[in-house]
Amino acid sequence: MVSAKEELERIQLEIKHLSSEITDESIDRKCREELSEEDYTEISLLQKRLKEEKQIRNELKKRMELERMAAWKNQLEEFESGHLPFMCLQYKDKDSIQHTIPAVFIGNLNSFADPKIVNMVEDGSLGSRKQNDDSGEQLYYPSYYVALSSDNSWHLFTEKWIKTVYKTGLPAVPSVEGGPLPRETLKQLLLREEMMWDKLAKSEYGSLLSMDGSVDTWSWSLNVPVLNSLSEDDEVERFSQEHQDAVECYKQQRRKVSHLKKTIKSTKGFKEFQKIIDMRNFTKEKIERLEARSRRLTRRIKQIEPTGWKEFLQVILHLFLYFIKLFQVSLCEIRVIVFVLFGFLVVHTVILTKLTFCLSHASSSSPTFNFLIL
Repeated sequence: MVSAKEELERIQLEIKHLSSEITDESIDRKCREELSEEDYTEISLLQKRLKEEKQIRNELKKRMELERMAAWKNQLEEFESGHLPFMCLQYKDKDSIQHTIPAVFIGNLNSFADPKIVNMVEDGSLGSRKQNDDSGEQLYYPSYYVALSSDNSWHLFTEKWIKTVYKTGLPAVPSVEGGPLPRETLKQLLLREEMMWDKLAKSEYGSLLSMDGSVDTWSWSLNVPVLNSLSEDDEVERFSQEHQDAVECYKQQRRKVSHLKKTIKSTKGFKEFQKIIDMRNFTKEKIERLEARSRRLTRRIKQIEPTGWKEFLQVILHLFLYFIKLFQVSLCEIRVIVFVLFGFLVVHTVILTKLTFCLSHASSSSPTFNFLIL
């Protein structure tokens, strides 16, 4: 156990040391040492410009995203009444794998006049909040909507997760004459659920949540077509003029950043500069490997460390006192029992220490052993 903790401390010290070598100040110092004064001045000025242009690009990208969501918000307000349009949601999972979800749009979450839904909105558990642009002007308030997907799952989402909305959908016609409309029927079916939502993805613009449907919603989900059966002609006109302008500004800024990168590559001292950058990237990868090793070692220490040690000693003590009272043990015999118990505890501690030592050294020298332990 002691050797494993010492190994963990050594790894953390090495991570701290390597982290100090990839700071901006450290990179700047290495550039001054490796490059001539003229080359250093040229590259440092271009790098400063590149950093500024990248910041502008990121701001324009955020503006483009906000305009896109604001355009979707206006579109969805028009679908709060009438037919229920088909739509496509999209998100990336933890492994950055893209997923698409065909669904039928039901309505805004605020349109559900039910305490369970109202509490979800008011307590802020969904994470929607006002988003502003850099000038402080409010662009929109992210809203949550409800949809039923083709796999019979309910989905809660904001404008962030919408890829496409289609003109076609479920008609606003009751299934039986004089009965409720499809939108009202689906709302009532949702309110019967226990609201046990699973979070598929999250962002600063709200989360995407999912919940299994019931037998009653299964027939409704069968009406949602596969995405391949829908064409681009079926898509609604989703881009406002503001969004198109934001897209064009973003594309221009992205080209500007790309041109500036090419300019830096054509400088005289770029090769030496690139070596320094490559070494920094290599150091970052080494830090990531050490951090992963540190997490594995920490996990193993927690697994090996005796749990409930105090409770174990209390049980031993109670048993010891019980046997003394039961058998009227003499003082000499008590000494013998204490000596035996003490020897048992020492042997137990030695075994744990050696086991920890073997695990830590075997894991650092054998990738196969690492794999088996994990």
